[in-house]
Amino acid sequence: MRRLILLWSLLLPLLLQAATPIENVKIASESGKSVAKKTEQQRAEEVRTQKAAQARQAAEEQAARERVSKVKIEMVPIGGFSLGKYEVTQGLWQAVMGSNPSEFTACGEDCPVEKVSWNDVHTFLTRLNQLTGKHYRLPTEKEWEQACGSGEYCGGDNPDVVAWHLGNSNATTHKVGLKQPNAKGLYDMSGNVWEWMEDCYDRNCNTGRVLRGGAWGTKLELLRSRRTGSGTCLLTGTSSVSAWPTTNPLIILST
Repeated sequence: MRRLILLWSLLLPLLLQAATPIENVKIASESGKSVAKKTEQQRAEEVRTQKAAQARQAAEEQAARERVSKVKIEMVPIGGFSLGKYEVTQGLWQAVMGSNPSEFTACGEDCPVEKVSWNDVHTFLTRLNQLTGKHYRLPTEKEWEQACGSGEYCGGDNPDVVAWHLGNSNATTHKVGLKQPNAKGLYDMSGNVWEWMEDCYDRNCNTGRVLRGGAWGTKLELLRSRRTGSGTCLLTGTSSVSAWPTTNPLIILST
């Protein structure tokens, strides 16, 4: 009997020691299952979050398309391209961009949008093209002059008839299309708000981007249809800064 007890006392530690790795494996296995389950839950949550974000984005895109479709964009054929009949309105900018940067808002959605940089305009055009599937862009200075037509100002020789300027604007912008159009049926080519051109005043854009047409606060010489000297009817603006509070994108639809 003593021998059996002695033998058991010798075997018991060995049995316990042999059992320990089995328990460790069991614990490690349970822990691995928990981590795997947690990872699967995380992945499922990530998929749900991604799908929800995609659904929101799709809904926002559809809402933006519907907003833009309600704003009429009238274009006038010039010859090789079509130019916007009116300056871009605050209503169109709001529909495309979801915000209105303009300083003058008293005349509502038909006011020309202003206080936009050249870079802002290109962001707007990219977005507009995505929403409409068309190819809108800024005009070059040469195209602007072609569309402006003959006369001292775009539309004739009497600035009060065709343009809002320093002498008649009452220091504010006005609804697009209130003045007489030019011979091609384009409004506000002179006055109301400056219009961004695609090109630069010099080859390297050291002096900024071209602005044409004059605005509500400019003298008559800056409204003229042709540039007769440096700065006579042309100003330059920086691409990234809204330095000019009355700048507007006059858009072209490429054909």
